[in-house]
Amino acid sequence: MLHSILFVPATRPDRVEKALTTAADRVLIDLEDAVGFGEKEIARENLILFAKKGLDKRIAIRINSPHTLHGLKDLIALQENKIQPEIVVLPKVESAVTINLITEIIGNEEYTPKVLAMVETPKGIHLLRKMAQESRNLMGFALGAADFSNELNILPIWEALQPYRAQIVSVCKEFDLISIDSPYFSIQNIEGLQQECNSLKMIGFDGKFAIHPTQIPAINATFYPTEAEITLAKTIVSAFEASHQGAIQVQGMMIDKPIYEKYKRKLQ
Repeated sequence: MLHSILFVPATRPDRVEKALTTAADRVLIDLEDAVGFGEKEIARENLILFAKKGLDKRIAIRINSPHTLHGLKDLIALQENKIQPEIVVLPKVESAVTINLITEIIGNEEYTPKVLAMVETPKGIHLLRKMAQESRNLMGFALGAADFSNELNILPIWEALQPYRAQIVSVCKEFDLISIDSPYFSIQNIEGLQQECNSLKMIGFDGKFAIHPTQIPAINATFYPTEAEITLAKTIVSAFEASHQGAIQVQGMMIDKPIYEKYKRKLQ
């Protein structure tokens, strides 16, 4: 399972190695919003040079939208230089055609990239289910809160974005996809980050982007199960599988099949 993804601008390759020393599940080399428009070419060159040393399995890459010139150049750079990250993060997605395009351009018989599609527009939210149905190699959806709130002319606060987050989670659960939330932009407010992570976990999100290494511990602590949670899950799964009843009681809790399946997924 993917819980924490740490952004690093492609203009700062020196930070990539440092990021790989953190406990982040993935380090995301960003060619899009973290890179100024005048630095796009430099960012691509940096990525190519970095990849020639060998691409760590934990490296993911966010390209620019394929509907832009720089997005097309990003894809060409990946294809021509045989840069093959396991995960490609795709911004401002509004169509399954765009998602499938990634595999068609950079994929081959030996390499199939997984696509994490960022939802950053009202149209993207509206078409979530259609994209999930029609996309190939889609691993999940991620909320881009800054662009999305700007599109709606609202503040990127929990109360305003919670309904849209719920829509993302609902579609992801239906199609067995992962759901990743937008970064928490107040870097020094770890308490605020923790509160938001707790709220995200309660509504079903799987993880969160990070924009600074200090955010990773709070994200992992929230979305990875604790030892106590693992022990409880093992107890419930073992007890239910040993029973032939439709529902049993474990430690004062009523456990039926849906609850059993939830704890089984937690163990997996």
